[in-house]
Amino acid sequence: MATVKIPGGWSEPKPATPQIQGYADEVKPQVERKIGRNLETYKAVLYAEQVVAGRNYLIKIDTGGPGTSYVHVLLFVTLQNVVEFRDAWDGLGKDSPLEPPKQTTT
Repeated sequence: MATVKIPGGWSEPKPATPQIQGYADEVKPQVERKIGRNLETYKAVLYAEQVVAGRNYLIKIDTGGPGTSYVHVLLFVTLQNVVEFRDAWDGLGKDSPLEPPKQTTT
């Protein structure tokens, strides 16, 4: 059965590519600042994307070590291919689902 893609919806998680690793590498300093620690290991393993006027990416990063050694990173790539950091979440495990942040209304 084919998967129906919702316009503006998030893709299913898929294995990270060298391009995704490159995007993650560009925002690594902001990720380290946000989570408050330096990351010697920083390997993109999964990602999901959302096509908007540009692309949002949610990336699962393996930071090495046992247990909660994963970080989820949200970034945006503009139509001009400029990578912008949005947010990061620390303390996640290998099996933590790669889910986009919940939308909040103000």
